[in-house]
Amino acid sequence: MLDFLDIRTIAFIYFFLSTLLSVLYLLFCAGRRSYPGSFALGMSIFIISQSFILFTLQKVIPDFFSIFLFNVFTFTGIALTPIGFRLFLGLAPHYGYYSFIVTAASASIFYFSMIDPSYIFRNYTVDIAYVLLCGETCYVLCARYLKNLKTVSIVTGTVYFFITSFFFIRFFYFSFIAFPDVKYMADAPAGPVKFFAVATMLVALVASVGAIFCFMTMVITRLANDSKENENKFKALFDFAPYPVALSDASNGRVIDVNNKCLEIFESDKKDAIGKTSVELGIITQKQREKIVETVIKDKFISDFEVEYITRNGNTLNLLLYSCMVEISGKPFFISAFVDNTLRFRYEKEILYSKRLLGEINAQKDSLLGVIAHDLLGPFSTVREMNKLLVNQYDDFGPAEIKSSLQQFSSSLDNAYSLLENLLNWSRAAADRIVFKPVVLRLFPVVENIAGHEKDRIISKKIKFLNQIEENFTAYCDENMLYSILRNLIVNAVKYSRESREIIIGGRADENNTLIWVKDEGIGMSEEDVNKLFKPGKFLSREGTYGEKSFGFGLAIVYDFVTKHGGSVRVESVKDKGSAFFVTLPNRKP
Repeated sequence: MLDFLDIRTIAFIYFFLSTLLSVLYLLFCAGRRSYPGSFALGMSIFIISQSFILFTLQKVIPDFFSIFLFNVFTFTGIALTPIGFRLFLGLAPHYGYYSFIVTAASASIFYFSMIDPSYIFRNYTVDIAYVLLCGETCYVLCARYLKNLKTVSIVTGTVYFFITSFFFIRFFYFSFIAFPDVKYMADAPAGPVKFFAVATMLVALVASVGAIFCFMTMVITRLANDSKENENKFKALFDFAPYPVALSDASNGRVIDVNNKCLEIFESDKKDAIGKTSVELGIITQKQREKIVETVIKDKFISDFEVEYITRNGNTLNLLLYSCMVEISGKPFFISAFVDNTLRFRYEKEILYSKRLLGEINAQKDSLLGVIAHDLLGPFSTVREMNKLLVNQYDDFGPAEIKSSLQQFSSSLDNAYSLLENLLNWSRAAADRIVFKPVVLRLFPVVENIAGHEKDRIISKKIKFLNQIEENFTAYCDENMLYSILRNLIVNAVKYSRESREIIIGGRADENNTLIWVKDEGIGMSEEDVNKLFKPGKFLSREGTYGEKSFGFGLAIVYDFVTKHGGSVRVESVKDKGSAFFVTLPNRKP
């Protein structure tokens, strides 16, 4: 039936077509991700195709080349097929088994072509070797396939099952027919022998072409599956990354995709972010974007770029931007990641502020220590000198002179005591060593007590002291702290009042708070001086109208003690017209 076909012509067609397809396959694999075994599969077809050029030269070149080497090459190519598939599917190849088959078959071919030529026994050798090697390939593809390559593996296994079946049938057929004594396949006479000779060439041709396309299909399918799997992995990694990440078009800056953390930290929705630029979203300014793009284009990346962003809820975020350029399908994109540096930025600001404040406090402390030492020395020097004068000249003084000296003596001691008491209270408040014990306290007698202590100064300045607090007016406060608050405010009012002016002490209460005020008609303060009050580490030091010393401790103590009550203190003052201090304390039931 196939007698009209020329075997050498078919062999040459096989050589040309298989060589072309195998080279194309190898180039295809080289241009893409290389899988284990891909090269072995391509080389199996390429080696077999090259061997057929030796077959076409039978009777032209020595039999060693046209018969022996031809078969050795085909055995080697066929053996590479199960090796390639096992590697491709992640299985261990049986190198010893394949080597044994190739070696034994090659030895048999050498004997029956060079020593005792026999066409029939060469065919038996070929049939057995092909059945064993192609059968192994069929088993690997149909029984050990990967789940995502099941269909293409079974189809390819069917091709090798067809090849195995053909050589199995040929082996048994040649065993039962009278075989003519021919040396070369091309000399096979018309009839069953030539039929199988031609059929062998056609099967080899069809099988090789089919195998090449099956190889390519398996590689393409695996590439597609791996690409999809990698895409899913990247998507999962992208979406659930612990840092905000965004993908944007490098040409126009429009956002392509953002991950969940990005939406969370920027308090945004994906539909609002996609298609907009970072400038339109308010993350960076146009000038910042130009700088980022310029740096990325020049250095391929940018890092630690500081960005300040205000969210919809008014929260300020301090972010560090990291960005690089990548190419996807030949198009440039920016991948940008943000690191929330808000807490670190806040802590650094607090540390810098505390460091600066500590420096100011230390400087103030050094200055205050010098002033305190100087001003404590003054009263004690006066006391010391007057004490010496009284001791040495006691007999020369009359009662009036002694009384006057004792009054100066007492005034100096009062000044020193007041200074030391304020200094002690201020240091205790600064160290938080004062225990807060609030009670319901009547304020009228407290004010009267303080006025009594300041009676001499009030009289000397002819001040009209008005205690307008009702006798039963109460406040919920710590008795010692409130006494110190009112005493410092009243002492300051007396200190800075001019002669024949008024000092008014008043108060009122509502459901929530108690308000107490101390007003004077003294020298007042400028707006600049008012702004210096109640600042940590700041003390406003001024002389009184009679040259009285002041260190600013009093108002510092007032602020600290009012704050411990959970209250507030404010001041209204006009230079040369007077000041008014208002203390608000919360009402709390004992």
